Amino acid sequence: MPAQPSSSSTSRQSSVTKSWMPKQAVLLSTVLAAVLLVILTMRNASSVALTKSLFLPPKPGMAAVTPAQISVSSEYAPSGQRKGTGSYENTSAASTRPTNASHRKQPPAPEREINAVFTALPGLADQSVALEINDTSDASIPTGENYEYSAPRSLAGYSRFVDGASGGPAVIGVQQALAAHRRNCAHSFRVGDRGDMKDVMRPIFKGLRLCEVREADQAADVQWTRPWADPVAFFRRNAIAVGSIVNSIGGLPQQVGVKPSLASLQLQCFKRFGYHPLKALPPGTPHCQFTKRAFQLERSGDNLQMQYRAFRNYNMHLFKANASQLPHQIWILKSRNGFNQVGIHMYSLPLSDVESDQSMSRWLSQRVPQGEWVFQEYIMSPMTFKGHKFDLRVWSIVTSLDPLRMHLLGTGIPKVSSWRYKNDPEYAKNQCIHVLFPGTSECYFSKNPLAEILKPYPQRTDEAFWYENMDPVGESFWRNRAWPTVEHRLSELMLLARDAILHIDHQIKRKGLRYKRVFFLQPDFVFDSEGNGHMVEVNTNGYMIGNLHSAFFNVYDFQVAVVKLMGAHGYPKKRLYKEKLRLKISAFCKSHSCPGAFPREIAELVHEEMHASLGWYRIFPRVADYPASDARGYMNKFLSTPEWRSSFTPLDELMLKWLETRWWPKHVRDSNNTVHVYADN
Repeated sequence: MPAQPSSSSTSRQSSVTKSWMPKQAVLLSTVLAAVLLVILTMRNASSVALTKSLFLPPKPGMAAVTPAQISVSSEYAPSGQRKGTGSYENTSAASTRPTNASHRKQPPAPEREINAVFTALPGLADQSVALEINDTSDASIPTGENYEYSAPRSLAGYSRFVDGASGGPAVIGVQQALAAHRRNCAHSFRVGDRGDMKDVMRPIFKGLRLCEVREADQAADVQWTRPWADPVAFFRRNAIAVGSIVNSIGGLPQQVGVKPSLASLQLQCFKRFGYHPLKALPPGTPHCQFTKRAFQLERSGDNLQMQYRAFRNYNMHLFKANASQLPHQIWILKSRNGFNQVGIHMYSLPLSDVESDQSMSRWLSQRVPQGEWVFQEYIMSPMTFKGHKFDLRVWSIVTSLDPLRMHLLGTGIPKVSSWRYKNDPEYAKNQCIHVLFPGTSECYFSKNPLAEILKPYPQRTDEAFWYENMDPVGESFWRNRAWPTVEHRLSELMLLARDAILHIDHQIKRKGLRYKRVFFLQPDFVFDSEGNGHMVEVNTNGYMIGNLHSAFFNVYDFQVAVVKLMGAHGYPKKRLYKEKLRLKISAFCKSHSCPGAFPREIAELVHEEMHASLGWYRIFPRVADYPASDARGYMNKFLSTPEWRSSFTPLDELMLKWLETRWWPKHVRDSNNTVHVYADN
């Protein structure tokens, strides 16, 4: 039988804690006090301060203390490479890597004493902990997007990078380690002050037996806060524990999460493929289709700034390609800074207003208010559920930027209109039909014959009730045609968005900051009648609804599952396969010249896979098992298209080679799509 997740590790830790004798505790406290005294009296440039100054910025007029990182050494260092402090040092004779204060073979005496203290801690004895002093200068800390950045073109270029994997407990100071141990917590967490963080995420972490850290001068294994907007935040050594997990990726919210983002990324895609930025896409192209066309515009007084001629030409194309001969096209006007459907306007554009520049200009000037806006193309012939239009809130988590790793929840969260769908001009401004899903009280209690409340309401998209009421109908169409476009378009989006922010990720790793950065994406998808999914917008605020709207969306357990997948509880099942995984990684890296940090990236991918549950699964990278002509064959599309293949980093390519070995710990997925690992690995 598969080994079920258990609390054995916690119970072992409890028993160990109870077995402490008073004399041993006194002795350990004495040792700790002596070690701290030695450290705090060091005066040279490489001194280490394990005090509040490690976590807090220096006061005005005071020199900053050079912080140290205590990092858990790799369990997966390949043969011929030394287990190190987050970056692995090649000790073979052929190594040309320079040796400096950051890469000593033998740490100085105070560091060895701290290692001995950690080894003496019950429950931490199997973890080798070492200190590493890294460059702490603010020089070359990246800000903003950078399309000119030259990423490493070979694996050798990653030799000085640390990994972006988790690994804990991510303790920074001896005092924090002792405090966590005495609380019987293997891991700790900190949440932000937003309501969903306190009311949803805090109970989730506590349910996984994590202890909350509230003190400003204590590090946490998991930080779940508002996404960090300033790239400088990712370089705060005093605030980020080694091997910890934070729910932010530098620059990603700005790349995908503001109203013009999708339109801007689509233009980047046009540039990549040589498509004209002001014209319609070539017929039949599978590329750059992750969103519908959008145009940015701004109005100040009587001055309207917009590429209206391009807007007109694009609409002429739509009318010519309109197989159903509809007399108009609907456009959605959104505020660039709008949120939660606030400030949305629906406008019907008839063919007569597209026939000349003058009529087009007049139509725009009569409808666009003051401010900054985005005009987005509306899908006139969408897929429907029981004749009602819908969109899907999709949940995805990015667990690494390079190598890119993305996971997807296997069900969308349906938001279905309470009115039957109509695309006639007289209904163009009816938001109950087009955008208010499931609807407001006005939509629910209307006497209009189109108002039709769905009972029961669909809560998932991976069950028979959904498949049987779709148009087009059927499980095969949904699973093999429509849903794979979600996987494809999300992967396409991230490959494009990554180009501008990869320099931030790489600089974090160059500076020796070893911790895991994840990002929770919530895009909204609509589908046309042929099953093509298109993103309307991407929500990046990390809002977790819990069971706030359980009558429509019962999603709390899915949120618990994603927290487990990202490693908040330390991947407890890895004990069942850790040694076999280490041997497999070692053999692989011997023959593929892995950079020093890459073994941990492989291990992290395997841990994520083995801790996936309730329908969460990896969408990138994947083995290219389907032909490019199949909707499920998007990996083959990427690999066989030079414009996409050029976005793959050397680490992406190496991870694909690892996946092609098709080795996994022995496991099975149950009917809930939860992974269970066998005990006899």
